[in-house]
Amino acid sequence: MMVSAEQGDLQWVMPNYLLVKTLNNSQIEIATRVGDLFKYSISESETGIISGTSEDNKQPDPQIILKEAVRYKEGNIYFEKLASFIFESTKGHQPVCIDYLEKRPFMMFSYYIYEQEKMTEHLLIVSGKMEHILHEKLSDRREGIGQSTMLLKGSTLVYLKNNNEFSSLTLP
Repeated sequence: MMVSAEQGDLQWVMPNYLLVKTLNNSQIEIATRVGDLFKYSISESETGIISGTSEDNKQPDPQIILKEAVRYKEGNIYFEKLASFIFESTKGHQPVCIDYLEKRPFMMFSYYIYEQEKMTEHLLIVSGKMEHILHEKLSDRREGIGQSTMLLKGSTLVYLKNNNEFSSLTLP
């Protein structure tokens, strides 16, 4: 919407557009949403007539704020390899479901095993040199498998412990 600074009169209205910035005394950059993206244009500030397309039509790369684990279950082509790795690394844990995250040089596994006819969740973090950084039981005697068991924000791993306690670990 353009309003005269001198008289305060409404000069013109351009629905579904917003002002991005003033380019010079006679032109402004405006934008409108097209699907999930913005289309940037140049408009004459006195008339509101669109006179061209802005060169800033490149969309910024979306930032990844949180990285979620990928879930692997029996039947997935990678499940057997990951389950075998966990079995060897833990000397006997046979996972039934694995959530996997990677932040080089670390590999993070949240996995479930059967213990006394109930599920138990464990967290295993291994370095690129196959050294155990952390291996702990997160919960036991569960009825089933949880969702989104761990998230990564930057270098901080956030996970749920005992079904009601958030824990975090900052990776170097």
